[in-house]
Amino acid sequence: GRERELRWLHKRWRDVEQGRPAVALIRGPAGIGKTRLVAELAGELQRSGAAVLYASGTGPAEGALDAIRTAGETARPTLLVLDDADDAPPAVAEAAAALDDRPADALLLVVALHQDEQGPPALARLEASGRALRLRLDRLRDEAAAEIAELYAPAEGVPIPLDTLLAASDGVPLHAHRAASGWAQRHAADQL
Repeated sequence: GRERELRWLHKRWRDVEQGRPAVALIRGPAGIGKTRLVAELAGELQRSGAAVLYASGTGPAEGALDAIRTAGETARPTLLVLDDADDAPPAVAEAAAALDDRPADALLLVVALHQDEQGPPALARLEASGRALRLRLDRLRDEAAAEIAELYAPAEGVPIPLDTLLAASDGVPLHAHRAASGWAQRHAADQL
C-alpha cells in the first residue's frame, strides 16, 4: 500500500542524480512503515551499486556520527538513513544537515525518519530554505491493511475477520501485522 510513497523516494534519488535537494524528511507515527519504506529503496539502491548507511537516533551518538562522516567522505552514490531522528542528539542532526553543503555531483541522499511535526530543527531549517522535501506517511487504506491480514491466513477458505482486524490496526501497518498474527495464532490453537 505504499507504492506512491516509494515512487516519491525514487524521485528524490533521481533529483540527487540531477543535482537537486538531497535531503528528504519522512514523518509519521511509530509503526506506520517509515523504516520499512526506506528499506525498500535501500535494497534497490544497494543492488545497483550505491552505498547504504544507517544511523540510529536512539543509538550511541558516535555510531551515528561515524555513519554520517562516512557518507560525507565516500565517492560512491550513497543513501544515508537517519532513523528516529527526533531522538538524535543535536550534534547528529546538525552533522546530517551539514551534508547538504556537499557539491551537487556528490550523489548523496539523506533520509531522516521522524515522528513529530517538524523533525529535528537542523533538518527542518533545510526544508524551510527549500533544500529538503517532506513526506508524511498516512494510515493505510483498508485494502492494503486487508492484504497484510491475508499474509497470515492459515489456509485458503479460512474466513479472515477483516472488520475486527481492520478496527484493531487503525491503518497502522505494525498494528495490522500484530492483529493478524494474533488472530492466526488463536486460530491455530483452536484447531489443535
